[in-house]
Amino acid sequence: MRPVIVRRALPSSGSGVPWRPAIGLVISAVLVWFLATRSGIDWTAAWKAMRAADRGLLALSVLVVTCTVPLRARRWRTILDPIVPDLPFGPLWRATAIGVMLNNLAPARAGELARAYALSHDVPAVPFAAAVTSIGIDRIFDAIVVIMLLGLAVADPRFPGTPALAGSSLASTMVLVVGGIVFVLMGLYSLVFLRVRILSLCERATRAFVPRLVARLMDTARALADGISVLRSPKRGARERDQARQGGQRQKISCPAQRRCGQVTNLHRMTGEVDEAAGMVERAGRLS
Repeated sequence: MRPVIVRRALPSSGSGVPWRPAIGLVISAVLVWFLATRSGIDWTAAWKAMRAADRGLLALSVLVVTCTVPLRARRWRTILDPIVPDLPFGPLWRATAIGVMLNNLAPARAGELARAYALSHDVPAVPFAAAVTSIGIDRIFDAIVVIMLLGLAVADPRFPGTPALAGSSLASTMVLVVGGIVFVLMGLYSLVFLRVRILSLCERATRAFVPRLVARLMDTARALADGISVLRSPKRGARERDQARQGGQRQKISCPAQRRCGQVTNLHRMTGEVDEAAGMVERAGRLS
């Protein structure tokens, strides 16, 4: 198994100014100032609520929420194992922390894209598209767990009889969410088990409409398919990837040999044609 290449920043010199920590502190201070002055939060009421809260439970909640970051990184490692087995924990931890931070600051879950980019930048063996699809699988697992917990809560006799969510009943909302998850999973499993056929159709469509971008778009499509290969089996996905890589290497090695064999065959054919022409000339000379 080849070692995983991880990009690391060069250490700063002792005499120079540590610009990265300084810039990070400045950005953090600006964001805290923006949150304190422009967010519309009543900090007086928030401070009173914090003082009235149970300090032990508050500290425990902070600890539990913080521990979710390494747990998410470890789960992400399992999802990415068919692509790059035994990923180092450091890049996964850093990328997950970056994603959580941006999700708390930026709208539309922009931290997920930053999380994928950070990992693909630190570990070039993980394509950006594969990292994005693996995060999608991660979020689908989250949604399944949330739906299960919500179902247990609804089954409790003490739960309100006619709850509403966003103007519709909770039951209809749960049915809609579960149907959406099942539909997405069916599409993902179709791509996993019908990978060759679907990629072939994508390649035909790409060649028909944008032939100049066939190579780039197909590389992205294969990376997207690799990102969900954990749905099949992590060990099997890794074995198939290694076999495909070995097959590609064999093909690269065999191509020069095939070209040489073709050249030798053409040479023998030309030699035979020359001999046949010489024989015809000799026979014509005898007849004359």
